Amino acid sequence: MPPRKRSRLADRKKPAQKFKLGRKLVGLLIFFIILLLASFLLITRHGIWNKKDRLALAVNTNQNVTLLIFDPSAGTITSINIPQNLEVEASRQLGRWKIGSIWDLGRLEGYSGSLLAETITKSLKFPTEAWANEQALGLVGEGLHPLVRSVFARYETNLTLGDRINLAIFSFSRKPGDRVELALTDTSYVYQATLKDGVSGYILRSEMPSVLAAKVADSSISSEGKIVSIKDQTANSQTATQVGEIIQSLGAKLASIKKSDPQDIDCLVEGSASNTRQKIASIFNCEVVNSSSSVDITIVLGKRFSDRF
Repeated sequence: MPPRKRSRLADRKKPAQKFKLGRKLVGLLIFFIILLLASFLLITRHGIWNKKDRLALAVNTNQNVTLLIFDPSAGTITSINIPQNLEVEASRQLGRWKIGSIWDLGRLEGYSGSLLAETITKSLKFPTEAWANEQALGLVGEGLHPLVRSVFARYETNLTLGDRINLAIFSFSRKPGDRVELALTDTSYVYQATLKDGVSGYILRSEMPSVLAAKVADSSISSEGKIVSIKDQTANSQTATQVGEIIQSLGAKLASIKKSDPQDIDCLVEGSASNTRQKIASIFNCEVVNSSSSVDITIVLGKRFSDRF
């Protein structure tokens, strides 16, 4: 029997079917790319860091405490190494401790790593809003492997996944000359002394040296030039004074501190919408209130704030 001839119609159908299949695969690929992009945007949208302003990240290690400052305006990453036997005044009215003990103290008291960030803000006058344990050092480490681990590994931090992705991208794009490392013990901000437990350690001086002040200030805050006033309702004038010093370290202009009757409130940041207002509220964990006055921003500090500061 002679072989059966294939019809021309069948020959035409096969390329058409392949074309349709190809179009479906391309469509699916485009769909998944859009889905991945949407997921990435959703992940990176909400977090502590807005990718524009300076972010200070306190990292606890076995040897010391490292403060990582990511500064998009300057395009730099600064690492400030803080000795673990530096004596500081812990936040939350917990007394004087060596800074190397603050992380464990925060766990014990139920504040986790936020106690370390708050203590660095209060005692060293380094405005700090983020915290993490040692694995976060991979965000500034050399090599792709530690960078990827610092993004996707599980560890104690208040950084969101989106924050870690954005910080990793920023870090990966830095050149060696964009990275600065400072040891606090090499500056005039600390001096060596015998601590109250009889062990040698370090104590802070009252005035921050210019080399550190330049690193911890937020240039985006300085450029806004907002005037800040503090309304002190704490019954503890020292609290308002310390907050004023931190505000100035951030780069904002402090106009005045005005005392009034103590109120059983936490803290409010009043003023029209601005980067400075949002940054102050984030650092001190205050409520934001929209208002307009002769002063750009007013910080209202109450007794509850003083108790947790």
